[in-house]
Amino acid sequence: MNGDKPVQLPTHLESLNKHVAARISVCVAEYSALNSRATSYIGYQAGLWTLILLFLGVAASLWGRWPQSTLLWSGCIVVQAVLAGIVAWTGEQYLIIRYLERHLLPEIRTLLPGAESWGYERYLADMRRGKWQSWEYGPPFLGGCVVAVATWLAHPVNSLTDSVLAMVALLILGATFVRARELITMRLGIFS
Repeated sequence: MNGDKPVQLPTHLESLNKHVAARISVCVAEYSALNSRATSYIGYQAGLWTLILLFLGVAASLWGRWPQSTLLWSGCIVVQAVLAGIVAWTGEQYLIIRYLERHLLPEIRTLLPGAESWGYERYLADMRRGKWQSWEYGPPFLGGCVVAVATWLAHPVNSLTDSVLAMVALLILGATFVRARELITMRLGIFS
């Protein structure tokens, strides 16, 4: 304070501060929007599990009216599709984290030098580095178990329909394995 009057910033500094404040507001809004999107993805993943329960109800009502092997392989495809969806939504969440870490966080650090942001993500990354994560390895492993059980219960495959269903299940399983491996690589690369 200078006597009774507050100290006036030079005009160019005042406009610079307004620019920084406006840019920070945009970053916070973008962070909030991405966080909401990630939260929605978690809800979508949880909702996918209900498809398996729904299919079990349908399969139970069709048991005895449809060939059992066809129901087994159809169920296998439903499980594979759900697991592929879970892996896909996990990938979307990783993309959000990568964007936050590689684009938004550096901008915040430029605007607010010395301010630590998103420390919890770094903390988690340090804890998890190189460790087995169930949400990455779990879906392909569970999918492989489902295919193995379906193969065991439906052996031998006697119809063209069952053969096609088995091939579709194996293709989805293969795609899930590939995407899960990509997720692991992405996670390990985000904080390196």
